[in-house]
Amino acid sequence: MSAFRAGSSPLEEGGVVMETKEWAVRIELAEEGDDTTARATLTAPAGHDTTETGHDTAVAGRDGAEAGRATAEAGRALTGVGRARRNPADARVAGIGDELAVSRALADLAEQLAVITNRDIAESSAESPAPSRSW
Repeated sequence: MSAFRAGSSPLEEGGVVMETKEWAVRIELAEEGDDTTARATLTAPAGHDTTETGHDTAVAGRDGAEAGRATAEAGRALTGVGRARRNPADARVAGIGDELAVSRALADLAEQLAVITNRDIAESSAESPAPSRSW
């Protein structure tokens, strides 16, 4: 039996072959006047469910954006949203709004993924019986 699943590749580190996996994050930016919105979409490979409960339940981000519903062909997708608005008193500096919106979208995505992971840990712990003690 191979130690590698479909979609993974071997990585050798210190003579030990490790399984590697690839998750992709796509960043989309939209600008309108002094407002910039970024969407960071994580696509996990097939077999990794990044929805809140393993169903098509949406996870609400800090900006009220729904995430967790989208299904990509390779796996599930989860989207974080970030926004930035230039103060009219600030100088126009190219890229700052993009950077801030992207950092906020990635932080939103990371927070959503942490919530899902913590829930998965709690559910898997609840399904496993506690070890019996014989002392």
